[in-house]
Amino acid sequence: MKFLRVLLIILLIVVVVVVILGMVGPKSYDVSQTRTIEAPKELVFAYLKSLKKGNEWGPWRDQDPDMEVSYEGDDGTVGFVSKWDGPLVGKGEQTITAIEDDSSIETDITFYSPFGKMYSEGYMRVADAEQGTDVTWGFKGENNFIARVFSVFSNMEKNTAPMFAKGLENLDSLVRADMNKEYNGLKVQYKDVPERTFMARRAVVKWADMQAFYATHLPRIGAAAARAGVQMNGMPCGLYYSWDEENEETDMAAAMPVARAFEGKDMEVIRLPAAKAAVVDYYGDYDNLGAAHEAIDAYLQNFGLTSAPPVVEEYVTDPGTEPDPAKWLTRIVYRIE
Repeated sequence: MKFLRVLLIILLIVVVVVVILGMVGPKSYDVSQTRTIEAPKELVFAYLKSLKKGNEWGPWRDQDPDMEVSYEGDDGTVGFVSKWDGPLVGKGEQTITAIEDDSSIETDITFYSPFGKMYSEGYMRVADAEQGTDVTWGFKGENNFIARVFSVFSNMEKNTAPMFAKGLENLDSLVRADMNKEYNGLKVQYKDVPERTFMARRAVVKWADMQAFYATHLPRIGAAAARAGVQMNGMPCGLYYSWDEENEETDMAAAMPVARAFEGKDMEVIRLPAAKAAVVDYYGDYDNLGAAHEAIDAYLQNFGLTSAPPVVEEYVTDPGTEPDPAKWLTRIVYRIE
């Protein structure tokens, strides 16, 4: 009997201690890490809002290479779900709940544990920094009773900080590597392009008639600019609004960049505002320009970016003064929406 009384007293003390710990333990948590990445905010954000890409830079893959991942929905949109199940990282799922373009992503995270489901609110935020983009990655939530007890003995921020830091380090490496790699053997640059004004002749033109279209209208525009006393603001350009493979035709404009607009017969003024853009400087014959366009398409797809028409081809080198096609420079500009 004496032994049972002692045992009951000990159990009572344990219960009291657990209750006290549950009462004094932290009721909520908010842990995060921040890193500056030397890359434009738009490119970094594309890698954050994609949960599929998150599994490329997230640290859990290194921790549990046998982890299985599945997805539901349209990646990079509200409602998309990423689920995982691994022998080391356990089982859980993450759902995108809010996206503020080029600013923040919020997610609901569910962890399945022996103690039941545990919930957290994940967040990723970006902000302009002097050397690129500040990225903050973290999660927050409410501690249940059991979690409050364990929190007294375990520092969540100390335990999770290395995971967040490693993930952001991986993200940094991945974004900068993809920015600097070649696409189709060509270097794609992401840059600011200034506002430009063009005098142009726009029409739907068959591919076979494009050269004649340029030959007819570019000299006319140049002559009209000279009569109006308007200076050129660059070399002749082609502006492409569509590219119809089926009918082998394009909605395009033969255009001259000018310092100011003027009135011209059978001409229109086209103004393109300043924008972010993906740009390729292509050297070679015009017949092989398709490779440069494919390079930019691959770049945009990789970063989840969408271009806004028209595509600009600026024929920087005059073939009349440079006979070697290998030295012809064409600057191709895809303005980003």
